[in-house]
Amino acid sequence: MPVTRDLAFDVGMHDARDTAYYLSQKLRVVAVEANPALVERASVRFASEIAQGRLTIVCVGVGESAGDAPFWVCDDHLEWSSFDRAVASRNGSRHHEVRVLVRPFDELLAEHGVPRYCKIDIEGNDHLCVDAIQPEGRPEFLSVELSRGPLLQRMSELGYDRFKLIHQMSFCPVSTRLQEFKSRVGSAKVAHVLERSRGLARGSLLDGRWWFGIGSSGPLPDRTPGAWCSKEEVEAIVAKVRAIDAKKPSYGEWYDIHATSSQNVDASEQR
Repeated sequence: MPVTRDLAFDVGMHDARDTAYYLSQKLRVVAVEANPALVERASVRFASEIAQGRLTIVCVGVGESAGDAPFWVCDDHLEWSSFDRAVASRNGSRHHEVRVLVRPFDELLAEHGVPRYCKIDIEGNDHLCVDAIQPEGRPEFLSVELSRGPLLQRMSELGYDRFKLIHQMSFCPVSTRLQEFKSRVGSAKVAHVLERSRGLARGSLLDGRWWFGIGSSGPLPDRTPGAWCSKEEVEAIVAKVRAIDAKKPSYGEWYDIHATSSQNVDASEQR
């Protein structure tokens, strides 16, 4: 399947801040969201873009097969809502169940087209999206929240050979030196200020006039600062970051893996 170059997928739309950014960049967007309340809210907010054909909101969860399933809405932290009740209820969070439709991710790609960029952040089912992508129909750029499991190996099997580990407060590649320093700070607030300051200094908190707040996924991957790494290089960075995180207090930090291939990196550098 050919890539549709003006198309982005926002898989895990949540509060639609990423969808709004992609629309501002003149991209058509397919936003996938399991929470019906969030879909209703976004449908009102983006009624004009939907009518213009610039935005399609798909109210489904991603599953291994078509059907319906219990989805756990986290009332205290909507971004933790998940098909996994343990995720939605962590730290004693209040949550409730809704029944939602689920569809395999390859069906969504077949129906709406292969996007140039695909963001995936669906709290526990990210791997179902990555597993459903085929090498001959892969997005040029892929962003997936870092999790345990063979994520990088699967991405490599799809033909991706260039990666970045992106910190989701600064939206730039993780600095292991800063991670080490933050491990000695002992304050989540100070750690967050340091990371946001780093993003501001490197220009990754802005894209033109667009400001990326905490909770967004940041700039399109080809606009993030820093060099792209090989699979082996980023695996080493991930291992070091995990070792540092294991010995410091939890600051609520999280990371995304950005993936692309050599020819896309070369093309973006030529522009």
